[in-house]
Amino acid sequence: MMRWCVITAWMVVIVAVGGCNMATPGKTRSLGTVDYSSAFLAGRKTMAQFFSVKQADINTGLIEARPDTAKLPGERLLGKSPGRRKASLRIWRQDGQVFARASVAVQREGSAVYRLHTASGENYDQVPNKSPAEEAAATTSRQNQIWKTQSYDHALERKMLENLYRSLHPEVE
Repeated sequence: MMRWCVITAWMVVIVAVGGCNMATPGKTRSLGTVDYSSAFLAGRKTMAQFFSVKQADINTGLIEARPDTAKLPGERLLGKSPGRRKASLRIWRQDGQVFARASVAVQREGSAVYRLHTASGENYDQVPNKSPAEEAAATTSRQNQIWKTQSYDHALERKMLENLYRSLHPEVE
């Protein structure tokens, strides 16, 4: 009986300490009391050092990168699905300071789109009353890709934020 209580207590401690938490997306860093537009331009330059910039909007503070390929270990016995990294950097003002949040999601291409073959609410007799275009629409294989986030590259996020901070504060070593 005592052994059962000890095992249960250890299981509770393991789960409470961090067993069930999904990795949080991104890292945040204060950039200090710097000019917002200077921080945004430095953020865009920093993103360009690591990724190809897809879009940058100074009004929202969001800088997004084009996804790049990533070499991931195989997840299946025979073969593996492609991997990619998708990065974003957000700059914002709060209480007189400027903050930055970098997020680098490591994603793997998932399986094909699953189609449900259940009867719709108005069609109980299983007679196909809809055309294939009405069911699945005309889509391309690229539109049907599913990317699932596996983890976040926190080391790269920290490196990006460190480079951004140093570009705004060159006197700090």
